[in-house]
Amino acid sequence: MSSIFIAGLILLTAYFQAGIINDMRLLYLKPDLLFLINALFSLLFCYNIARVLIIGLFCGLAKDIFISGSVGLNCILFPVFSLLFSFVARKIEIENIFVKISVVAAGFLFYSLIIHGLMLTNGLSVSWGVFLRILAVGVIFSAAGSYILWEYIINPSIK
Repeated sequence: MSSIFIAGLILLTAYFQAGIINDMRLLYLKPDLLFLINALFSLLFCYNIARVLIIGLFCGLAKDIFISGSVGLNCILFPVFSLLFSFVARKIEIENIFVKISVVAAGFLFYSLIIHGLMLTNGLSVSWGVFLRILAVGVIFSAAGSYILWEYIINPSIK
């Protein structure tokens, strides 16, 4: 799989997440496609640490520039999660798609807890119902999105 294909997929995903997916919200939530691309490529290229870090940095930078509007937090968190996903993939043989989905969903839950915990420490108040809805529906979105991305985009391009 070429680096140009991966970079194009990340930019296309950032475009979709900032534009089209932003209008297709369900319960005022949308899937975090850049996190899913980062997680799935980290699971795929788990033995190439440099490639995993570059993909994580590029996904974090794309999310910060196109979606967040500020550069910093996702540029740090995405490579860290890339390393965590590749570490898990090297320790556990992940061949089953449902194990991959579970790993991605657990990573997204941890990522959401970090992001919303930082929001709370910065003085932004969110009610418990909204917070729990974000966690529950976000994990379901990440699980469904990772299955769709793996089965229909990443897996056919490997073969």
